[in-house]
Amino acid sequence: ARVAAKEVEVRDTIQQENSEARRKIIEQSVATAKKLQADLQAATLKAEEDMKQQDSDHQVRVKDILGQVQTQKTISDKLEAELSSTKDAIASLKEQLEVSSKAAAEAQERLADVQQKLTTAT
Repeated sequence: ARVAAKEVEVRDTIQQENSEARRKIIEQSVATAKKLQADLQAATLKAEEDMKQQDSDHQVRVKDILGQVQTQKTISDKLEAELSSTKDAIASLKEQLEVSSKAAAEAQERLADVQQKLTTAT
C-alpha cells in the first residue's frame, strides 16, 4: 500500500511538474508571439512612414524638375523670339543693302555720265 501510495504521489508530482512546464512553455510562447506582433506593427509603421517620406521626396523632386523644365521652356521661347527678331533684322538689312547698292550703282552711272560730258565738253 505504501508503494502504491508512493507511486500515486510520484505520478501526481510528475503530472504537476509536466503541467507547470507546459504552462511556462505556453506563457513563453504567448509572450514571444506578443513581442513578434509588436515588432511587426513597429516595422509596418516604420515602412509606412518611410514610404510616405519617399513619396514626399519624390513629389518635391518632380516639382523641382517641372520647375526646371518650365524655366528652360521660357528661356527657349525667349531665344526663339530673339532669333526670329534677328532674322527679321537681317532681312531688313539685306533689303537696305540692295537698295543702297542700286543707289550706288545709279550714282556711279551718273558720275560716269557727268565725267564723260565734262570730257566731251573740254
